[in-house]
Amino acid sequence: MKIGFWGSGNMSRVLGGAWSVAGHHITFGSRDVAKARNIAEEIGSGGNGWHK
Repeated sequence: MKIGFWGSGNMSRVLGGAWSVAGHHITFGSRDVAKARNIAEEIGSGGNGWHK
């Protein structure tokens, strides 16, 4: 399943990480592209950092 988050806070980090481990494809949207990329790198290959 593809899951997207608007924001790059703690909730996105925790839920995105858990769902990534479960095999889902995670995308983060954030005003701060560096934060979105950092979260995507933390959770591994299932996550993509995006900037909107």
